[in-house]
Amino acid sequence: MALGNFPNIQNYLSQWTETIVEKLRQSAIDEMNANKAKATFPSHGDVEASTLVAGIRSGLLLFDTRIEGVVLMPKSWKWLEHGRGPGKMPPEEPIIKWIVHRGFPIEITEGAKKKIKKISKRLFITKSEIRKRRKRLKEHSVLQKRKQLAFLIRRKIGKEGTRATHFFSNVITTAFINDLKNVLKEKFKKDIKITLIEELS
Repeated sequence: MALGNFPNIQNYLSQWTETIVEKLRQSAIDEMNANKAKATFPSHGDVEASTLVAGIRSGLLLFDTRIEGVVLMPKSWKWLEHGRGPGKMPPEEPIIKWIVHRGFPIEITEGAKKKIKKISKRLFITKSEIRKRRKRLKEHSVLQKRKQLAFLIRRKIGKEGTRATHFFSNVITTAFINDLKNVLKEKFKKDIKITLIEELS
């Protein structure tokens, strides 16, 4: 099966995988907005800009004897799809990254504000050194506040878990894949393999 002899299959399969991506993204957006509406700690960011939604993408794998349509998704798809059962808190680092990416408003602590004011009043310190110390204090204060918020979120998840949305399995059903295979087989008289790569390493 020479690769160059099947441009129509490539185009048609590419359109189908792009359609799948659009459906999965919309499904993820709908479910994430539903979660946001019910959340104790609702994020301020746009779910359409989330790393999960942005990370859902399509592609074609072209070999000498076959063409495969692929859909790729970040590892975090499984938590939105299957949810997380109660019993154990999730790790801190991914939650902090999520807090940063989703735009939670974080203000520096009152203690840090007082220390910054004291630094400004000190003698024998250059303006450059004052700016550096202020910056370090602000960054430390913001990080501490994020850690506090992350702990509250982690504790809630550990206690209650998160709901399974089935955003993926509601779209990518066995009937959907079989229909796609049948259409392609009938249209091009060739067996076509559809591969869903659900996780990136």
